[in-house]
Amino acid sequence: MKHLPTRSGRRAPRAAALDPPIPERVVAALRSRRTAGRRHRVVRRTLALVLVALAGALALVRPTDGPVGAAAVIARADLPAGHVLAESDLQAVRRADLPDGAIDASAGATGRTLSAAVRRGELLTDARIVARDGPQPGPDRVATPVRLADQQSVDLLAPGMHVTLIAVDETSGSTTLAEDAVVLGIRAPATAPLSAGRATPVVVFAVRDGDARTVAGSALSGDVTFTFR
Repeated sequence: MKHLPTRSGRRAPRAAALDPPIPERVVAALRSRRTAGRRHRVVRRTLALVLVALAGALALVRPTDGPVGAAAVIARADLPAGHVLAESDLQAVRRADLPDGAIDASAGATGRTLSAAVRRGELLTDARIVARDGPQPGPDRVATPVRLADQQSVDLLAPGMHVTLIAVDETSGSTTLAEDAVVLGIRAPATAPLSAGRATPVVVFAVRDGDARTVAGSALSGDVTFTFR
């Protein structure tokens, strides 16, 4: 707006409300910017809260997925070799990647005998359980039952141990029957009528093919003992 000159030749003073001084204009601009910044922050925070609430709602209404992985069982505690599994020894779990031969239910392992020791939390597989159709001696070996002479020494054995089998004779002394015999299983000792009531524990060993005949013959004709390897 143009300012008309007065009679004295000077311009009329500007109205303060219509044309404020520069310092006031700077202050007003800063206040307007702060107000706009606060509004933007409030909008952003509100939008973030809405998105969080929406994500939570979607998580609640989303259909639940089925169990992840396949069923298996683990040992609840450390278990020794030769232990007969009870339901309380096992815990059902689900794992995405199971080893071959994993036991899929506690009912499939209850009452079975461990062929080797297992650790707490270890997945149970068929390699840790004595087979239902009898002990598996492994390649180039034969499962041979042996009636050992000393009950107390049998208590030192456990499935999976490697020992040397020795035949003991009062006249000829001792003879090595098998350098490397692996304990497959131990049968609880029973009283044999033909041995005058002597406790006769039987241990099933996995021996090499070439030693099986000698071990079997000595187990019937004389006393057999062992030494640790």
